[in-house]
Amino acid sequence: MSRTERGAYHDLLMAQASTGNLTSDMVHRILGSDYDAVWPVIQCKFSEKNNVFFNQKMLSECQRVEEYSKSRSSNRRKKRKLQTKDMKNICISHEKHMGSGSGTSSGTGKRGDKSTREEEKKPVRKRFVPPTVEQVAEYCRERKNRVDAQGFVDFYSSKGWLVGKSPMKDWTAAVRTWEKNNYNQAPQQARSEPQIYY
Repeated sequence: MSRTERGAYHDLLMAQASTGNLTSDMVHRILGSDYDAVWPVIQCKFSEKNNVFFNQKMLSECQRVEEYSKSRSSNRRKKRKLQTKDMKNICISHEKHMGSGSGTSSGTGKRGDKSTREEEKKPVRKRFVPPTVEQVAEYCRERKNRVDAQGFVDFYSSKGWLVGKSPMKDWTAAVRTWEKNNYNQAPQQARSEPQIYY
């Protein structure tokens, strides 16, 4: 097939997918001035029944997608009613309806394996709660550092408890960073003798 023929074939397939079967008037309209040159070549790709044209492969694909969509909709309705179950089988169901050929439809592959899905679940992180000055001071006493608890809380409160542009996840880690970088520590006492540089 030439580029023009492939393009015309594609246009007809897209029209069938969106409108269903194609009448001969629709084929004439879609192909336009290329009808006489293109239609005799690509007509063999379409079946005809009662002066209506359709591509069998496209028809079966559209039906398969529609069945899959209906099954998903049905499962969502069931889920709303039960308020607990299903939708865990979506991968298995997808393979069953769509048949991608990956071999997971039996439920033994990575996507369908229930134990694998459970292992992949991430632990739920607790929501960050800003610490009080007392909590920070207690933590600093435990670590025996000289981080100013009030200064720490004031600093991050003024920034909305953000670290850069990201919300803070663990304030104890931020205290350890302040400790490591010597933030808010009392300045060293001045030496009694001035330093002389030669």
